[in-house]
Amino acid sequence: MALWLLVIAWLVVFLALGIWVGIKAWRLMAKVKLHQAEVRHHITSAKLNELNEKLQELQRRREALVEAVDRLEVSIEQLGILRSATRRALEPLFLLRALLRGT
Repeated sequence: MALWLLVIAWLVVFLALGIWVGIKAWRLMAKVKLHQAEVRHHITSAKLNELNEKLQELQRRREALVEAVDRLEVSIEQLGILRSATRRALEPLFLLRALLRGT
């Protein structure tokens, strides 16, 4: 009879410890899920902030590139004007050279 009481006591202790461990594990799992959700939220917001910063940087670079292209177009126009003016200024000299060679 004492053996049965010992087995029953062991089962009660084993079940009580199992229930206690199960409750602790359940609470721990709930805390872990909560912290994982917080970490995901922070990572997502950090990535969004990083993406916003990169987008702003790209926008600044794009604006700088547009300005550089505008300046390049103005420079090309000025070069064309200079080239045509130079050609008009040198045309009489080329004509004179051609006349001198022909004689």
